[in-house]
Amino acid sequence: MSDVAKEYGAALWLLAHEDGIEDQLLEETRTAASVLRDNPAYLSLLSSPDLTKEERSSAVVRAFAGGHRYLVNFLSMMVERGYSREIPGCLDEYLRLYREDRGIAVAKVVSARPLADGEKTKLRRCSAGSRSRSRGCSSTARRAGGSTV
Repeated sequence: MSDVAKEYGAALWLLAHEDGIEDQLLEETRTAASVLRDNPAYLSLLSSPDLTKEERSSAVVRAFAGGHRYLVNFLSMMVERGYSREIPGCLDEYLRLYREDRGIAVAKVVSARPLADGEKTKLRRCSAGSRSRSRGCSSTARRAGGSTV
């Protein structure tokens, strides 16, 4: 992650934190990050020199018009300053700071074999006393009989 993404992501986090809207912006930043990652052509459009800054900014404002004004203004500012490609990293930094503030740790467990139900239950119990959230367990055939939790 670039220094620009860290700095601007931290600024968005501090603004949300000061106004007590971290949870609301968390959901909106996740949605925005998903949209931008799933549509790389849109991110390219926001960086295109074929459009004026005003046209690019207007495009992002229209696309995220239903979002909180802090997020919409943030995205517009990033586009106007020529940092469109940094937006996903900024949103990742927001999420990282949100988790850090809430004491939420993310763990990925990789096993050489599929985990038994009892093993999955034990893993969930280990995190039950913490402020973490379990998103469930999944297995993948790409690993030689392995599982990811």
